[in-house]
Amino acid sequence: MTLELELFSIIWAVMFLDMFLLLIFASTTVRKLKKNPATKDALGFEFVSGYRIFTIAQALAWPQIITRKIQNKPLSFLHANSELLHKHTNKFDKTLAVLFYWPLAISVILLLILIAVSKLGFFE
Repeated sequence: MTLELELFSIIWAVMFLDMFLLLIFASTTVRKLKKNPATKDALGFEFVSGYRIFTIAQALAWPQIITRKIQNKPLSFLHANSELLHKHTNKFDKTLAVLFYWPLAISVILLLILIAVSKLGFFE
């Protein structure tokens, strides 16, 4: 097995395991926030079905200082209101968001880098 294939396998395995966390996060935290009248309209814009799960996880996983800066921008309606979400979630929800969002974001970035490096012929 080549190094390229091993790296692809590891990244895809992380993404596969992260999909189980997606199901857990969506069925617990997102469902609870959608049912709450106080947070129902603060979950961000949904481009396609299921995209709201990622915006909620992003709002809970990113540091508060960054999300406060995003709230003051003209395109803030695309993002979930992190201050309101932090008020209406518990420690388990926030931990689950971090465990779901960061491995997925890092593995997608690494996968894109690995594809670019592979196409440039560094593994030959």
